Amino acid sequence: MLDKLQSFIQQRWYTLMMLMIGVGFVTLTVELIGYQHWQAFQLIGLSAIIIGAIISFLAIGANASLRRTLGLVFLVLALIGLIGTIMHNGDRLTGKANEERRPPPTAVEGQAGRPEGGFRMPPPALAPLSMSGFCILGAIVVLGRRAEQ
Repeated sequence: MLDKLQSFIQQRWYTLMMLMIGVGFVTLTVELIGYQHWQAFQLIGLSAIIIGAIISFLAIGANASLRRTLGLVFLVLALIGLIGTIMHNGDRLTGKANEERRPPPTAVEGQAGRPEGGFRMPPPALAPLSMSGFCILGAIVVLGRRAEQ
């Protein structure tokens, strides 16, 4: 039984990898839409993830020449994820993160010890690197496939 599964995976390795990478991008897209991640510069991240999903599925049927181009696009998208990580951590790097997100001392305590009206939480520090990881993996898979395949 395990031999059959192994044979199935080996025969379809490239397709399965690109499908999994594409599904990962789709999952990130759904998450960003859920967080309404589309104001100003946030739209760059959402667009990059949607492009990653599209090229992941496109790569399944791509010829060797197109795969090289898609590999380059994956690498560019990985850089966008790195830039997004820097942007997510901008306040942390300058030391402003704690100052801006502390509730004012005169705030009236609401539920769960939060001031009424709440206060803004910092963006997740490493979230954009998930896109970079999928992109690097996509580049490795498409560029690592032999030309005759």
